[in-house]
Amino acid sequence: MKSCPVRGGQQLSENEMDEGGQFSFYKDAQGRWWRTQMPWRCCEEVMFSGQCQGLLNHEGLHWAYSSSGDFCWNNSLAGYSGQTPPDHEDYRDPLLMRPLHYTQKELDRFLVEDPDEIARLEAGDLEEGESTIISIEDL
Repeated sequence: MKSCPVRGGQQLSENEMDEGGQFSFYKDAQGRWWRTQMPWRCCEEVMFSGQCQGLLNHEGLHWAYSSSGDFCWNNSLAGYSGQTPPDHEDYRDPLLMRPLHYTQKELDRFLVEDPDEIARLEAGDLEEGESTIISIEDL
């Protein structure tokens, strides 16, 4: 199992994980910055495809899609794993799994109004665990 979530190279404690997840900042077409808090991603490794794409501490199988589109899964408690190609009857369509994907569970979103925070974001001075997205209209 991967040691995550981490910040500054150190695995976070349960209390730190309870304080929130990862943060992303989005600059909209009007030039306003929005802060979005996302939950932690599951740390379990899924054979054939890397890190599980579910939420940290989710129930059920650990799962991910491989680069070839196969639905890969493992049950770490029972000790088995598998890979299901798109043309198989048991394939799980990515659209059906989307609600369970870690990026689909927004915890909080608010407008950034602090001038110092806005200046930090404009300068690209990000802390570990933060990312920015700039509106395509600004490019």
